[in-house]
Amino acid sequence: MAKQNGQAQKKLDDSVKKFTEAIAKKTKEMMRDLAVDTFLEAQRTIPSSSGNLSKSASFWTSDLGFKISYNTPYAYALHEGEAQKSAGTMGQHKSKVKSHKRKVGGKTVTVKEHIKTYKEGFKPVPVKGTTDQWTTKNMLFSQKRPSNKQGWVREAWKTVLKKQGRPTQALFETVEKQEGKEYPFVERRENGGLYFIA
Repeated sequence: MAKQNGQAQKKLDDSVKKFTEAIAKKTKEMMRDLAVDTFLEAQRTIPSSSGNLSKSASFWTSDLGFKISYNTPYAYALHEGEAQKSAGTMGQHKSKVKSHKRKVGGKTVTVKEHIKTYKEGFKPVPVKGTTDQWTTKNMLFSQKRPSNKQGWVREAWKTVLKKQGRPTQALFETVEKQEGKEYPFVERRENGGLYFIA
């Protein structure tokens, strides 16, 4: 009888181990899928002007979670609706302007060669399709703004989570309640970039 009990216990232990390993494998696969889907949706809806924000993006996964990163000095501020505070981090652009003619009030005047200093956050850019025309572009506020203050990564997460089954949604609702804050959460990087951590 003791031998049968020992065999039954070993069989039960083996079954529990296999079940636990299967759950861990499925959890890792689920988090990987959520990371990829969230990353791609965030990249699709990201505010864009120069493309630097999108190019700075990366993500990585672990057994139980994932992290999406945007590595620009203004990423966190833009994501969290603090774009005006971050404009100064972009610096001031300067350009050398050659002497040229300009019409002012019906008269032609000569403008002397000079250095033009642009407002912080503004940058001279060529007009598309031309070789000699330029315009000034507001590098932060000319971008497509996030639909709300939570930013494009959080919106991407919500979009992806809505497509999941109710058990997956309930899992993250439970984690959010346990954490006592919105989950996944956004964290400021040292350089002003952002981490989206699940």
